[in-house]
Amino acid sequence: MKLAELLNERKRLKTDIDRLKERLILACQMQEGDPAPSEDPEQLLNELGNIHLDLCRFINKINRTNQTIKHEGEPLASMLARRNQYQALADFLHKLAETATPKQERYSQKEIRFVPTIRISYLRGLANDYGNKARTLDNIIQNLNWTTDIEEEV
Repeated sequence: MKLAELLNERKRLKTDIDRLKERLILACQMQEGDPAPSEDPEQLLNELGNIHLDLCRFINKINRTNQTIKHEGEPLASMLARRNQYQALADFLHKLAETATPKQERYSQKEIRFVPTIRISYLRGLANDYGNKARTLDNIIQNLNWTTDIEEEV
């Protein structure tokens, strides 16, 4: 099994958990006088617990693999953290540049005019640089995900 397949399976389990929670919420009440709920809430709770145990096993395996696999000496886990950092910085800088960009909100010369206190082109350039770093790193990460074999059975 490839690491990417394990990640897809983790995503599927999370989706299953969300759907099971919705079913459980619907099954935990019924109209007075109805013979039985549409589904057995206790059975759904047990199923939810079992899926959570599976998810925990998958996450532990993914985390161990992310610590073990290295690219140019750097663990995959560190690369993931760095990619997330770059993406968060890029997103914030784009938002900051958008906020600093003057808008045509004045209807007359007497209204207060807001002006930027930072060079917007500088912010956008910095945001683009971080975005490019995040995408480049993500390409490496995706390649590792599809070429890394998981040795142990999950």
